[in-house]
Amino acid sequence: MALEHPDNQQQAGSQGCLSGLVWLAAGLVLPVFGSGFYRRCARRGLVSGILFFLFFAVCLTAVFTLRVVHGLSLVEDQLDVALATGQVPEIQILDGEAQVDGSEPLVLLDENRQFMAIDTTGRFTQINPARYDEGVLLTRTALHVLNRGGEYNTLPLRELHEVTGQNPIVIDAQVVREAWGLLRTAGILVAGIAFLVWHFVIRLGYLCLVALAVWAGLGLKRRQVGYETVLVVGLYAAVPALYG
Repeated sequence: MALEHPDNQQQAGSQGCLSGLVWLAAGLVLPVFGSGFYRRCARRGLVSGILFFLFFAVCLTAVFTLRVVHGLSLVEDQLDVALATGQVPEIQILDGEAQVDGSEPLVLLDENRQFMAIDTTGRFTQINPARYDEGVLLTRTALHVLNRGGEYNTLPLRELHEVTGQNPIVIDAQVVREAWGLLRTAGILVAGIAFLVWHFVIRLGYLCLVALAVWAGLGLKRRQVGYETVLVVGLYAAVPALYG
């Protein structure tokens, strides 16, 4: 039995990898210019079509996730300025009562039916659900939270000691930065997963349903075309459709 030279095996593997990359790149461009590409992609397997669609979905996910990262970076810059200039005061919660080192009431957000404020003076005692859809208000003895669904929750600050096991609880610039870092990381991960689910899983399911309808229509016209072939062509055809 003849053995193939290792250099030849390596060259064949490199050519196969290069061919796969060229095919992926062609799938992003060629469908826009002619129908000949679809005749060739119809001869490729379903796995190849799904991998191509996954590649395209990952590219879209990366683009949209980078937009989220850019937006969060702008918010982080504003937060750094606010912390550096003392716009975000230090808060200490001792024995269930909040003390703020700064002027009050401090309204952090009041626009687009959203409200966020810190007030231990008694001027703000609750969030008005008729005026706001979402909001967070820290008073001297409680934390008020209004969710978009209209649910209003009030958490006594004494319960925060039980939850955190700390008394006093100090919220300063360092704590805010650490909390923002966790929120930023979680936000990017959630956004990335959501974009990938939308661009790949949901759109793949939609294409499967469309391919089923097309396949059934071709069957009524007595055209012998398999469902797998219709789906593979649809996976590649989705690229120019999404570009448009």
